[in-house]
Amino acid sequence: LQHKAEHSRVRVRPRLSTRRVILVRNSNMTAHDTPTFACAYAEWAELLSACEDYAVLKGWRFILSDFMNLSVNEGAEVAAAKERAMPMALEYGDRVRACAAASSGGARSRLLDEFEMCQRLVSSEAVYNSMRATIEAVGLGLSKGACEESGGDALAYQDMTQPIEVVARRLRAYHAHLRSSGVLEERTKQVLHASFVVEFGLEHGMPELRDATAEATLTEFMTRLGEWE
Repeated sequence: LQHKAEHSRVRVRPRLSTRRVILVRNSNMTAHDTPTFACAYAEWAELLSACEDYAVLKGWRFILSDFMNLSVNEGAEVAAAKERAMPMALEYGDRVRACAAASSGGARSRLLDEFEMCQRLVSSEAVYNSMRATIEAVGLGLSKGACEESGGDALAYQDMTQPIEVVARRLRAYHAHLRSSGVLEERTKQVLHASFVVEFGLEHGMPELRDATAEATLTEFMTRLGEWE
């Protein structure tokens, strides 16, 4: 009870946004660290490949104004990366604007389908990161009870019918599984690519998708946390 009382004053209020996913990445990474480009989003692969150096230098953000005002001095490396990205960024800008205009009339395209898939991934990752940050902040899920479950339930952190202590233990176990299995690196790469696609699409008029599933998960998680506090 004393432990619970000590942490009950902590208030973490994560917000869900498809515009930005904050991920921890190697601070020594350079724009040329990836020897071979691979992408899970076929319709956006050419853009991601052309913009990769720029994206790495910008923390995987797309900033439209960077390509509207080339006179800004950001250093030779950034300038060279923008120059390499420019032709494909302009081509995709035209494609995305046309796709966005067509979608307002109900038309579908593979470009739009993959954009929406990226938005859902970014939203779900934002929720996942918010939940992990929250349990770290309040010190949940560190008890030895984490070893008591076995099988699929031990990693089923999405089950919000469970008490927050169980959810936290499962969340820690799931993340440890990602790290030990080597999946985390590939997952991180896909999320970074998706984040760039989302920012590019939104900057060029693509409709923002509201992910009801991700929002419901975050709401239920905060409800369980409130019951514990």
